[in-house]
Amino acid sequence: MVDTTLTPTELPGSVEPGSSKGPKIKRAQLIASKIIFYVAATVFCLWQIAFVIFSLFIVLPDLLPEIWISYRYFDMPLVFFALVVGFFILPMLCLGVIVWLFMVGGEKRYRLVLKFFYGFELPALLLLGLYLLNLRDYSLGMGWLLLVATVAMCFWCALVFHERRGHDKNAELLFVDSRFAMAFSSIVCAVGIYVSLALLLFVVPLLSQLVLFLVESISHLFKAGFYIDELFNALLSVDWTEFFSGIGFSFAAIPFVALVALVFISMGLVLVLPVILIYLYIGQFMDRLRQPKLVQNVLVAMAVFVVLVCIHVGANQQSQQNVFAMLEQEAQSAVDKSMLIDKKEQIRDGLMNAYLSRYRYLSSTGTASLLTKLYVDTFSIDKEIAKYPQLLLNFLFKPILYNGDSRNDVTLAAEAYEKHFDVPIQKAELEEIWRTLRFNSNASRQNAAGLLDVSQESVYLEKQSIDVQVDHQLATVRVTQKLVNKEMRQREAVVHFSLPEYAVITGVWLSNNESNLEQYSALVAPRGAAQEVYKTEVSRRIDPALLEKVGPELYRLRVYPIERAYRQNRHEVVDGKPMFVTFEYQSLVDSQGVWPVPTLLEKRHLFWDENTIDMVNGEQIKRQRPDDWIPVEAGKHNRVEQVITEVLGTETHSVWAVPRSYLHSEPNNLNDDMSFESIVVLVDGSRSMERHADKVLQALEQMPEAAVYFCQTACEAANSDLTSNYVYWGNSKPIEQLEDYLSRDTKPEADFIVVLTDDGSYEAESDAQAVLSSTIPVWVQHLGVLKPYAYSDAWLTTVNQSGGGFATGEVADLLQRLSLLQNSRNLKLQGVDAALLEKLNLTGINKDWLWFDGPVIGNRSDLANYKQLGTALEIGRITKSGHTLELSQLDELHAMAIQAQIVTELSSMLVLVDDRQREALKQAASKDDRFDRENENGSQVVGMPSDTLAVAAVPE
Repeated sequence: MVDTTLTPTELPGSVEPGSSKGPKIKRAQLIASKIIFYVAATVFCLWQIAFVIFSLFIVLPDLLPEIWISYRYFDMPLVFFALVVGFFILPMLCLGVIVWLFMVGGEKRYRLVLKFFYGFELPALLLLGLYLLNLRDYSLGMGWLLLVATVAMCFWCALVFHERRGHDKNAELLFVDSRFAMAFSSIVCAVGIYVSLALLLFVVPLLSQLVLFLVESISHLFKAGFYIDELFNALLSVDWTEFFSGIGFSFAAIPFVALVALVFISMGLVLVLPVILIYLYIGQFMDRLRQPKLVQNVLVAMAVFVVLVCIHVGANQQSQQNVFAMLEQEAQSAVDKSMLIDKKEQIRDGLMNAYLSRYRYLSSTGTASLLTKLYVDTFSIDKEIAKYPQLLLNFLFKPILYNGDSRNDVTLAAEAYEKHFDVPIQKAELEEIWRTLRFNSNASRQNAAGLLDVSQESVYLEKQSIDVQVDHQLATVRVTQKLVNKEMRQREAVVHFSLPEYAVITGVWLSNNESNLEQYSALVAPRGAAQEVYKTEVSRRIDPALLEKVGPELYRLRVYPIERAYRQNRHEVVDGKPMFVTFEYQSLVDSQGVWPVPTLLEKRHLFWDENTIDMVNGEQIKRQRPDDWIPVEAGKHNRVEQVITEVLGTETHSVWAVPRSYLHSEPNNLNDDMSFESIVVLVDGSRSMERHADKVLQALEQMPEAAVYFCQTACEAANSDLTSNYVYWGNSKPIEQLEDYLSRDTKPEADFIVVLTDDGSYEAESDAQAVLSSTIPVWVQHLGVLKPYAYSDAWLTTVNQSGGGFATGEVADLLQRLSLLQNSRNLKLQGVDAALLEKLNLTGINKDWLWFDGPVIGNRSDLANYKQLGTALEIGRITKSGHTLELSQLDELHAMAIQAQIVTELSSMLVLVDDRQREALKQAASKDDRFDRENENGSQVVGMPSDTLAVAAVPE
């Protein structure tokens, strides 16, 4: 084997005895070889000295502790933490190897050390540094490139280590001359060609610009009258001792000087690295190729090259463009829709790859133009000619380039996903998206919590105190929670929860002082105005809190900001200052004699664990169900038995709550109590309903003779068995389906419209949808065990003003409610005076209570405690009376909520902390759209890694 590393005594190109080359040529080669050797050795020594100083004074005492703090407290991804530590540790390990190689003694040690530094350490650090600067959740293509590079560098190390072990080259012939070694040598050659070519594409224009810059700078100096002799004279005349003392030079500046030297030497090494790799990697391959068994060596090398090229071309198979083309053609027939449904995994993978392209690929074929611009700017050549270097680079980087235009495809993929799968991509693919985002450590650019924050655990529920006070059939429950932020960013805590309709929110408070939990109290405001002010204040990073009713039994509590964790000292991070949130509600007892507690539907950023302290009426309890937000055990304190209860509504009448158990009998045979011919059933045919197809059929079997319509973008009359002609497809919404049905010229007479749907996706609703007017009560039956955690205002108002409602669970329960409403005059109630029953009018039903509108009989002072609940029930009755409410009527209902200090579907509670916020609320509450809430889609904009090969856009 012929060495390819220059030494003073052994040079590749030295003349063999009997050579025809003359002594002058030999002397010139010897001098050139010595110059190159000493330059290489000098650069190596300077780099190592600078690195040792930098490590001892900066890396070990400062950077590594900071990296640990960043990983422990600042959400640094594990993979990034490991790579950063590896980047600083690798040179230290290599320094140990260099010392070990240097101990071999003799002239051989110089050759070994330089081989190792230029052939392994330098390429390894460059590769690791580039990977860190462009960290992503790369596909298999990057894994392939890293594998080949690792194999090549490991083989190079093996060559160096084998040479150290042997006293002459014959000691390693068994290792060197094998076909196995030839294959690895070919891999090293391929890596040398690949890296050198990729770097040269950048080095050529960059060196040209550098040379041009130096020539222009020197030219300007001479034009300005500076000459070399004058410059030297000026330098010699300077008192350097006084100069350095004047600028404060001391040993403290040594690490900074070392860092500057390290950076500039490294930059220079990167510029000449292509030449180094050609000389080392390709040189060793050519030497090995010329050894005995030439034909065998050539065949092995060709086989390796063919395999490498084939894998390189096929390592990055992407399906997104085929998926886009597939979805562009609208499927019309049931067969076409079924075929696309069968390809759901392929479609999902393609859309996810497009959506996450900025996080998975170095750049994209549609945006990579950096090299083109570099050549145009440097050599002033035509853009079409300058594209060829870019095309060559794109081929080299094919395994890590996205096929398409990542700037546009991200949006296209999100839209196509929601349209095809009937759910926002951030909601459906939460785990996959976060798995990819963690490779980039890119935080949300929004202060408000969104869909991606559902799985995040940053705001810790450290303690909560629950106080349950009972007065006859009414309990007042106050919940105080201590929230602590564990992360170094301000967070918004969001909780969606449910309470039964016989409960009402009566207060919300915010405080950062445990001794004054009512520091900031809530104002009752129109729902639209409250939302507008809250969102504005969140964007300004100012403290507000908002509690609103987003549907029957549905509530949303939002608190911002929970103060971030902070650095107490250099090595310690402590939790943020606690925020105390208190809310209060009143409720009747349920049919089991238990006080209802809020049921968690969704949370964002908030979390708790076994160390969370739960106090009920001053005593600590142990929760039985860890997933509960409010432990159900709290509702079992001070239990009472259900009795008929008069709840004061207005001056002229009351709302009467009668236990459902008082019914003499529930309708069992529904055919005897109601006619199904009077029911129209609208089946939601959107894609998400596919999972409930069996439940739809079971529901229709319970409503024989009902008129059935299968609805997507349009409603089509269907049989109750819904044969294979109907495929659940698209992302149409129930309100759009109802709108199409109501617009039909001919439709059957009906007493009820029943919409069979699932829990849906609140975030996918549109603000552009208008409220519909239906003279027929619309009842929405959610199939499955999940209930929505919010409704859009348009859908909520449409159902309420029709006189209908919402139901979750079994269809039989809804049919029983409808039967009772149809036959309300024939009800038989145990324990209710017949004379009183004649005066009562049934207005509502739930699983625990029957609601009646009737006269005021009890003493008003005894009913005063029920005033807030009664007002809430009265407002609910008016909004569901089957009439369209004008703005003035909404203001009247809101005035009732203000007087009672309660939360309703029209009125929210907003906690503000200063006069400026209160003035903003006053202005928002005077607008005509004060009751119109925006539908919040929850979509988050997350910081994206830079498109490495794209030219930065310049705003106009």
